[in-house]
Amino acid sequence: MSKRQARIRKYSWGNFFIALFTGLFALMCLLPMVLTVMVSITDETAIMRYGYSFFPKKFSLYAYELMFQGGSSVIRGYLISIFVTVVGTLGALVITGLAAYTLANKNVKYRGALGMFFFIPMVFSAGIVPWYLICTTLGLRDNIWALLIPNLLFNTFNLFLVRNYMSGLPDALRESATIDGANDAVIALRIYFPLSMPVLATVGLFYALGYWNDWWNAIMLVDSKNLYPV
Repeated sequence: MSKRQARIRKYSWGNFFIALFTGLFALMCLLPMVLTVMVSITDETAIMRYGYSFFPKKFSLYAYELMFQGGSSVIRGYLISIFVTVVGTLGALVITGLAAYTLANKNVKYRGALGMFFFIPMVFSAGIVPWYLICTTLGLRDNIWALLIPNLLFNTFNLFLVRNYMSGLPDALRESATIDGANDAVIALRIYFPLSMPVLATVGLFYALGYWNDWWNAIMLVDSKNLYPV
């Protein structure tokens, strides 16, 4: 097959229509966001008179001045959400990774029973009332820890996801490190964690989205408006 024929085959009509459809669909998903940005920089009187438009009739930044003025709850909410997301994600990753390494370590006795200990609460939940009582008993009420700790205790699905990945790593790595005098903490943090970076990055994304989108803890455990996330 010549280079010209290979090029024609590569850029077939099927590929063209697939690319066209994908581009149009992406544009349709992007248009509402663009419209929102355009409306946000349009004067309110122009919106009331001409309606929504992709091209502002009268430019105005009053909406942003109102949102981000001194002492604005929007800025404070963003700072709280960013802090909770970063700290909570890192903490949850460490806890989940160490627990997954424990379950993946064949030298740990009763690791099957320990896995069931984590699995059963995922299937049978105690409900909202026991969860609320535990949080208040631990002092997780109207403070920044109320936004961190309840979600910091790792998600069981993420735990087994990381455990399965670590179980696929060669046992010779752990055995060699043990012979060289490394303890489990060193093996987990310096060998298993770097090798498990793909799954940890995936789980970290799950945790970050969960913290950023979390509103339940703020509604149930926080009364002060100064602690409200976005």
